[in-house]
Amino acid sequence: MAKETFTHHGLPDDFAERIGEIVRAEGAVIEARFAPDRRPAVLNTLAVTDDRGAVTHPADVIQLLDDDLVRCLAVRGGALVAGARVIDTATPVRAPVDAGAVRQLVASLRPGTMSDQIVETGIKVIDVLCPLPMNGVVALAGDMQTGKMVLVEELVRRLAATQARLALLVFVETPAEVGVIQQETYQASATIQAIYLPVADTSPEAVGTMTEEIDAVVTLSRAVAKERCYPAIDPVRSISRPLAPAIVGEE
Repeated sequence: MAKETFTHHGLPDDFAERIGEIVRAEGAVIEARFAPDRRPAVLNTLAVTDDRGAVTHPADVIQLLDDDLVRCLAVRGGALVAGARVIDTATPVRAPVDAGAVRQLVASLRPGTMSDQIVETGIKVIDVLCPLPMNGVVALAGDMQTGKMVLVEELVRRLAATQARLALLVFVETPAEVGVIQQETYQASATIQAIYLPVADTSPEAVGTMTEEIDAVVTLSRAVAKERCYPAIDPVRSISRPLAPAIVGEE
């Protein structure tokens, strides 16, 4: 896709300003730095190049970091090394991310063993029926247009002054939901890492193979939203490892 973009449309006037450099690489997970104020948007496609400047494979921007860095997932194989150039194609992601790459990402985010402390979000359906562990990896799954972005913003706001540290993976239906996400202001904080993963199907059943090592999966449902019950979380289709008697008690 990256090759097609440059072949059919030519080099844009700001092409040189779109060039970044990989500073860290671990399997399919890479971090790249761009010039100040030229960082690509989340869910943009990057083109990774070799020593000759030829495009080797694309990578998806999944997270905005500090210091003009972005975290990305490489779409297909190849040896990714620090120092390699990446180019922002300025085009939205159109293909689903690889499940194996997501599992690599989750492994890199895990702080170690799951904490037995619970984050108090103040959102009752989460705290009672899908509790989140302190310093955990949490996913948002489920239907489009059910308030996923609102829930991200609310968790960022509510947990800003707490000791919690959550990596929040938001599964995004591609291509339909990508444009909607890109129009919103990217929300994150020192407490919440917001990571957006494009997939073909955002249902918890479809992303199940990617979430086996995740501490909690919060599922939003259009059926719940139709009942005007917000946040539109379906606790029956949500998963929480801390929802266990040893952590939350029998009651």
